[in-house]
Amino acid sequence: MKASLYNPQHFVFSLRNSLLLALVTITWHISVTECVDLHLSGEVGGNVTIRCPFDKDRKILFFYFQKGDAFVNGYYEDRHMDHKKVPKWNNTRFDRANNTVYMYNLTVAHSGEYQCHIKYSGGDLKGKKIQLTVTANYSKPEVKQYCSNENQIFGCRVMCASHAGYPDKDIVWNVHGAQIWNVVNTSKTTDPHTMMFSVYSLAYYNCSNGPLEALSCSVGAVTSEMFSLCTQLKDPSEGGWPYMKEVAAILAVAFLMVTLLVWWKCRKRQRVSMLVSRSSSSSSSSSTRRCEGESSLKCNTRRGRSFLLKRIIQVVFG
Repeated sequence: MKASLYNPQHFVFSLRNSLLLALVTITWHISVTECVDLHLSGEVGGNVTIRCPFDKDRKILFFYFQKGDAFVNGYYEDRHMDHKKVPKWNNTRFDRANNTVYMYNLTVAHSGEYQCHIKYSGGDLKGKKIQLTVTANYSKPEVKQYCSNENQIFGCRVMCASHAGYPDKDIVWNVHGAQIWNVVNTSKTTDPHTMMFSVYSLAYYNCSNGPLEALSCSVGAVTSEMFSLCTQLKDPSEGGWPYMKEVAAILAVAFLMVTLLVWWKCRKRQRVSMLVSRSSSSSSSSSTRRCEGESSLKCNTRRGRSFLLKRIIQVVFG
C-alpha cells in the first residue's frame, strides 16, 4: 500500500488532475471577470433598468444577478427557485424574456458593483460587471441672518444650510469681494438610516466694509435665494436708531388724528351751545308772551317743559 503512494504512474495521474483543475478554475475566472464594465446612475426614490447581455441563440440554464455575494434576483431554466431559501430583493422584478432587472425605490445603500452571471447549456459561464451609482439632490439652501453690534463693531452672521443630499458636498458662497467674507465654520451630519448628508456653513461680514447685495450660497447645482447685507440696518455706534423713520411716521399720523378729533369735539360743542341758546331764548320769549293772561300754574308748567327740552338737547348732542 505504501509502495503505491510512490508509484510513478500514480504521481503522473495526480499531477495531471491538479493541472486540469487549475486550468478549469483559471478558465472559469477569466470567463466571469472578463467583461465590459457598464456604469448606471439613479436617484434616491427613483428606478433603474439593468439589462444583462446574453446570446439569444443559446439555451440558458440559470441566471444570477447579485451584488457581491448577495443574491438579488434570477432563475433556473429547468427547476423552480425557492426564494424562501434564496430570498430575492423585494424592490426588484426580473423579465426573463430579455434578461432585464428592474429595481425600484432606490436608496444610497443600493450603490455599488453588481454582476450578471449566465450559465449556458454546454458549460460556458458568462459574467458582466455593472456599477450603479445612486445620488440625491440637496434641498434648496436656506439662509438666515443674525446682525448685531458687538464691541462697537456692527456686523452680520449668515448661516447657509442644505439637507438630504448624496454624495458629500461642500457649500459654496457666491460673494463679490470674497476677501472680506469670513467663513467661520462648516459642518456636516449624516442620517444613519438614509446615509444622506446635511451641510452647514457659517460666515461673518463686518458692515463697516459697506453693504453687500446679490449674495447666495450653493450646494452642487442648487442655489439659494438672493439676499443682501447691511443695506437697511444702520450701525448703532453712529447714533440714531434703525427704525427712526418708521416711528416718526407713526407719531405724525397719530398727532394728526388727535388734532382732528379735538377740532371735531370743539365744533360739536359750539353747535350744541348755539342750539341750546336759540332754544332757550325762543322758549323764554314765547313763555313770557304766553304767560301773559294765564295763571301762574300754567305758566310754571310751560317753563318746566322748556327746561326739560334744553336738558334733552344737551344730553343728545353731548
